Amino acid sequence: TLTKLRAELMESIFPLDNHVDQSEARPLIEQIIKLNQSVEQRCLDARQTIQTELGQFNKNKKVAAAYQSN
Repeated sequence: TLTKLRAELMESIFPLDNHVDQSEARPLIEQIIKLNQSVEQRCLDARQTIQTELGQFNKNKKVAAAYQSN
């Protein structure tokens, strides 16, 4: 959803030309920056979650392998 909103905003203001009033474009650009930051944070959170889950999976895999070898 955030990516779609970001893309729509980008398409509405870029490319900037000489006829674009910078005072009108600035709030939209700032909104895009905030959306970028939000998307980036969600990606970082998802990455951390996946790393944690992968670590737990590997730990369980080692335990299962040790159990099977006995």
